[in-house]
Amino acid sequence: LGAKIEPLGEPGHLPVSVSGGAITGGRISMKADVSSQFVSALMLIAPYFSDGLTIELQGPQVSSSYIAMTARVMASFGVSVVMSEHRIEVPHMRYQPCEYVVEPDFSSAAFPIVALVLRGGELRIRDLALAMHQGDAAILDIARSMGASWHQVDNDIVIACPTGAHVDSLSLGMADCSDLVPAVAVAMTHCVGEGSINDVGFIRNKESDRLGDVAAELLKTGAIVAVESDGLSLRGRPKFTSALLGTHHDHRLAMSFALLSLLDASILVDSPEVVSKSWPHYFEDMADILGPVHIEN
Repeated sequence: LGAKIEPLGEPGHLPVSVSGGAITGGRISMKADVSSQFVSALMLIAPYFSDGLTIELQGPQVSSSYIAMTARVMASFGVSVVMSEHRIEVPHMRYQPCEYVVEPDFSSAAFPIVALVLRGGELRIRDLALAMHQGDAAILDIARSMGASWHQVDNDIVIACPTGAHVDSLSLGMADCSDLVPAVAVAMTHCVGEGSINDVGFIRNKESDRLGDVAAELLKTGAIVAVESDGLSLRGRPKFTSALLGTHHDHRLAMSFALLSLLDASILVDSPEVVSKSWPHYFEDMADILGPVHIEN
């Protein structure tokens, strides 16, 4: 595209120096089989290119709902994106200011929802219905498969789950809601029988190895879990062993492992401060659900 990028150390590694230039845009081909974030980033800057940008997507795509969400946000600011299955066309246009309401985040809402599945009760999350187009809204259907029910009241979502429900294990394809995997893996250790999480081999390259690291830490608690080529296989277990679980610098692992405390397990979460990436006051906000939380520096 014409940007000037120079390594400041070993080629192919950070740090790098980036400087602009005559970036005119045009047409590029790229893969989206590891993350949608690279596609979204290019879409967001493409209106500034004099020739706009056409992105040809090669092969399978992951988290495609977030590419669509990027296009919707751009449309709110006056830029019309044309999308088909393997092509995205962004014209050269000027963003227009507007009043924009930032919707709730289903990825974060998944943690209290999974907690509800594990302990039972009722939960009302304000304005969550405004985010139903997010890929991670799939947590509602997953929770329903685990015995919960939910309904919408105005813009709120109300979820209820009986205490001590018998839940059979599931086989889930989670390519379009992969951020849910750590929390859902914890929930599936509570199920009866053998289940699986599939189509998510690419999450080994997230903030952590979200297959290998999740499996390794859950094994410390006595959970029955194995890493497969594109996911995890898990078998429910009635009793867990107390353990110190590493977070591997990953906020979603820290928040997910804390939920194990609802399964009568004394869980210590190492480096809990990693939750600051997405939910800085997670442990304080979840105290009414998780019970007393003691944080040591």
